[in-house]
Amino acid sequence: MRALLRLIPLLVGCSSTEHRVTCNADTTLEGDECVATPATCGTGTREVNGACEAIALPAFHVVAPAQIVADAARPVRVLAYAENLLGEAIVFRTDRPGAGDFTQPTAVLDVASTTTRFAPCNATTPGCLGPLRIEIARASAPTVAIAAIAVELIAGPKIGSAERCLDGGNVLSFEGRGFVYPGDLTITDGVFRLSGGDARAVIDIVPSSPLQGSKWSLVFDTVQLGQKLLPGVYLDALQGAVGHASLNVTGQTPFAACRTGLKGEFEVIEFEYGKQLTATFREWCLDYTNQELTGCVHVEL
Repeated sequence: MRALLRLIPLLVGCSSTEHRVTCNADTTLEGDECVATPATCGTGTREVNGACEAIALPAFHVVAPAQIVADAARPVRVLAYAENLLGEAIVFRTDRPGAGDFTQPTAVLDVASTTTRFAPCNATTPGCLGPLRIEIARASAPTVAIAAIAVELIAGPKIGSAERCLDGGNVLSFEGRGFVYPGDLTITDGVFRLSGGDARAVIDIVPSSPLQGSKWSLVFDTVQLGQKLLPGVYLDALQGAVGHASLNVTGQTPFAACRTGLKGEFEVIEFEYGKQLTATFREWCLDYTNQELTGCVHVEL
């Protein structure tokens, strides 16, 4: 009994071995729990939910038509945008001097995208046609492109034929299909007058033969484009419409009226204010697109 009493204190002082938590390599023991060890991320990365992810760098882009008609009267839309960055000041540029001008050469990418318009050189200008890079650069480093797109400047479509108007002397020649004149007409004998301004050419013709009509008038106008009348192709010509060239061919014949409005296109081959004009043209009534007038005119005072 005495031996048993001597063992009781020993039993009371004993304890079992403590339970130890072992954590994995990617966790750390905090108290009695293993928690994820914060990731140590290197340059160009950041910690996301315990993992390192690459930080998205700014990416710049330029969007423009692959082919651009080389016609200063027909500016095209150019768009620039950036990913993962806003507020960057940029400049628009090309890799070829003299290839054209931007209506808004500088911008700030404070929204998803920004646009400008590029007015190319004219196809008749030596060295205008061919490959071109439209670029953007930071305003702080305007000579270093950060994005670019390859385009090509091409000659525009020919409007009618000038063949009958290039033999010398004043001439008006056209073919009508039920509009203005039903058939072919060429006037070389009569009184030709050229008036207007550097953005508007008005030609009045009084034929010597009354069988060719009493008077014909032609108006080629770029006033609403805000520019001079220059050699080149002018499409979508509408009378008095802002942003459009204007064309009007009329004559004092029963077919020389259009009740619903005119639309047309023309090409100025040569123009010297107050002295000479050579042009081809095509126009039609808006409600009779299959009835048109196509021709050419040359006036030299």
